[in-house]
Amino acid sequence: MTSAPKYCKFYTQVNLIFDANSDRNTIVTVTLTPPIFAQYLRLNPVTWHNRIALRMEMVGCSQAEQKYYDVSCVRCLTSYYCEGDGVMHSCARCDNATDTNDTCGRSPTEHSFGLQAQCSPCPAGWICSQGYAAPCVDFTYVDYCNDTYCPDSCAQCELGYACRGGQRYQCEPGSYSDGNLKFCEMCAPGTFQNESGQDGCLPCDPGKYSSKSKDRCDWCPTGMYAVGKSIDSCDWCPTGMYAVGKSIDSCDWCPTGMYAVGKSIDSCDWCPTGMYAVGKSIDSCDWCPTGMYALKELIQHTESTLGPVDILVNNAGIWVIRCMKNLHVEEWDQQVDVNIKGVLNCIGAVISGMCERKSGHIVNMSSQNGKKGRASRVHRVEVLR
Repeated sequence: MTSAPKYCKFYTQVNLIFDANSDRNTIVTVTLTPPIFAQYLRLNPVTWHNRIALRMEMVGCSQAEQKYYDVSCVRCLTSYYCEGDGVMHSCARCDNATDTNDTCGRSPTEHSFGLQAQCSPCPAGWICSQGYAAPCVDFTYVDYCNDTYCPDSCAQCELGYACRGGQRYQCEPGSYSDGNLKFCEMCAPGTFQNESGQDGCLPCDPGKYSSKSKDRCDWCPTGMYAVGKSIDSCDWCPTGMYAVGKSIDSCDWCPTGMYAVGKSIDSCDWCPTGMYAVGKSIDSCDWCPTGMYALKELIQHTESTLGPVDILVNNAGIWVIRCMKNLHVEEWDQQVDVNIKGVLNCIGAVISGMCERKSGHIVNMSSQNGKKGRASRVHRVEVLR
């Protein structure tokens, strides 16, 4: 075999003997300075300790790689910074330190994403340690990291808060969160929340309503009402009904003799003179039947002069001179219009006063002629109290 050149340290032409270990647990590292280029490597053991044994690993690169690194710079690695002197320096720890708790006076919370000339403070919402930075996952956060302290882990988002990007945001009035949201949810229509940092919304009381993202419920406007809870709008009172004041969950019917037309009704109007309204859902008044208004004025004048009417006697007789079977419908209507309406008008004029006084008598007498003429008339009298 052709004799190979021997390695000489620093070109001193002095042969270099590499130190080795004397047990199986000790590792000895030998750095070739300057580096050598070779195709083959031959080892020449000089001495042995106890028994013959040899184990070694060669670490290096190809000549092409060596030439590249001799003339090219590479990216500074994560958790390091490079000032331009061709050397990587550690962030948040000592260079080449074996004790990870020793920072050599540097901030323990600084970090580097690499390709940096200086270390940077820990970003908001991140955990920094040993020069590395790790973001908090969704729905977690970190309170703060200063120059001397950073938590070991991110905290779970609490009720009434939304967490995103490792930061916590308190829900404002009109919104809420169960702790598993990136953004606070707005209160749904018909609900409200007037405090910050809450995990839910409250329903509106009857007679109130709210739209979306509300911190309060509003009273229904006059003439409108809201039934139940979670109401996002109020309804108009139906025709013939009205609503007054606040906390209205229903509308009231207009009293007899009054009416309500249209929307936004907080009261009913009295019927004009000569008109009347009876029952519910009244949006207009009807004209009083013929003679009814005059009869009411007569009764009022009588009561103002002589006192209240205690007994009313009505004669509702039907007087017909010929056979009833031969009467036409128009003739029957005429008989009823003259006799029966008079009875109803009289009763209507006095009944309210009797009901208020809780006393009074009404006597209705009804007679009907026979088949023809006076000879065969039949009488029937009814007394109503």
